[in-house]
Amino acid sequence: EGFATKFFVDNSCEMVFLELYKDNNLLKRDYFYAPDTYVYTTNLGDSQDVAVLAIHVADVNCTGDRTCIIDGIWQISTHPISVEEDTEYDKMTIQSVNADTKTIMMDNEDNKITLNSNKDQLLMGDIRIKTADQDAITATEPLRFYIYTEETVES
Repeated sequence: EGFATKFFVDNSCEMVFLELYKDNNLLKRDYFYAPDTYVYTTNLGDSQDVAVLAIHVADVNCTGDRTCIIDGIWQISTHPISVEEDTEYDKMTIQSVNADTKTIMMDNEDNKITLNSNKDQLLMGDIRIKTADQDAITATEPLRFYIYTEETVES
């Protein structure tokens, strides 16, 4: 969604200076000790200080070019959508929304999804299911699959 970061390791090799950009505009500059997790929060709709991006810097490398070792990135969309019961998203339908338990229950009751070897199927929106290219599918070797979205990142 347009986020980019630049990391710089300080001379002591203990702190990281981070610049966070969105759509090429500088959003924030911050120092933090490594290892640690940098969390960016913003206001989304009526909600205040929502964590939308977290980057875990596991370590820093101070030999040669000073670099950060990042072992985790987590992000949610900054474009929230309203959800209501009986709303359909391709093969999925929202059955219930519960603000107290913060849950959304969806099903594909009216849209059969059959998983076979070496298939790529649309689930909803940009979310897809891809199955493994397996010759044998048995109780001990069940069909392997994963849910994914495809993103192109410009370098």
